[in-house]
Amino acid sequence: MLSTYQVNTLADIGRRLQALSLLVAPVRLMADTKWDDPLDEVVTTLDEAVWAIVDILQPAMPGLGQDGLAALDYRPDVELLLGQVEAERLAEIGRTARLRSHRLHPLLVELPENSTTFIDARKIVDRLVLHAGELLHDYVRLVDPSLATSAAGASERG
Repeated sequence: MLSTYQVNTLADIGRRLQALSLLVAPVRLMADTKWDDPLDEVVTTLDEAVWAIVDILQPAMPGLGQDGLAALDYRPDVELLLGQVEAERLAEIGRTARLRSHRLHPLLVELPENSTTFIDARKIVDRLVLHAGELLHDYVRLVDPSLATSAAGASERG
């Protein structure tokens, strides 16, 4: 059973992933067109992650939609049963996010280091890994530690 803190933190991770998606468009404008497909994959991954998190949160936060995630305030006294199915969904999000980050990392050497585009691309690369780690360590591990470990390992092997 996820505590109030854990439920609200999961919602916050969804909110941060949603915000991260907004950084992709400016990066795309300044990056070589060879990065269009990997950047599209990142947007798709982030959108799917947000939808999955919203769906997982529905029992604890009825009526929550993707649009409402950005304006969501801390909810007191909410709990959520996180089962194997939800853990598997979060593990897949974590594995895919880490993989997307790994594939985008070479983009950083192609951008001017002092540019806003570099900073935005760096945020995307770094935060995909950060949030994937949060999902795997803080949530998936609670239900299935071996799944968390295997999802992290699979993404590192790419």
